[in-house]
Amino acid sequence: MEVARFLYYPCYVSLEYALNLYGVIPDVPFSLTLVTTKPTRQFETPLGEFIYRKIKKEAFFGYDPETLMAEKEKALLDFLYLNGPHFSTDPKFWQELRLELDAIDFPKAFDYAKRFGKARLITLLKTVMEYAKLGEFS
Repeated sequence: MEVARFLYYPCYVSLEYALNLYGVIPDVPFSLTLVTTKPTRQFETPLGEFIYRKIKKEAFFGYDPETLMAEKEKALLDFLYLNGPHFSTDPKFWQELRLELDAIDFPKAFDYAKRFGKARLITLLKTVMEYAKLGEFS
């Protein structure tokens, strides 16, 4: 994580990489995915690929400054926020992603989502929660 900090600061680990570490998504990403307030960038290094996705300054929170790791709820929100235009609001859509959502604190996620100031993010989070309540994850 120290390499990530030196390559492009400020940043924290989030998105697919963090969600996989937390067991929320089963697919193992080949790149370290991070969030930054700077323009989106990608670095190929001998240590691997680092992908930095830009997020607005108001949404740059919810991570441990020591480990640079997003909280699981924040990683989910970053994922929804940055990929939202490609996602459906149909709860059945989430079945294809095979999300494991039993460890997500949805009240905390909704509190965080309000700080983004995006209605679409709240809508997507509601559909993810509906999917979780259907018990379609195992």
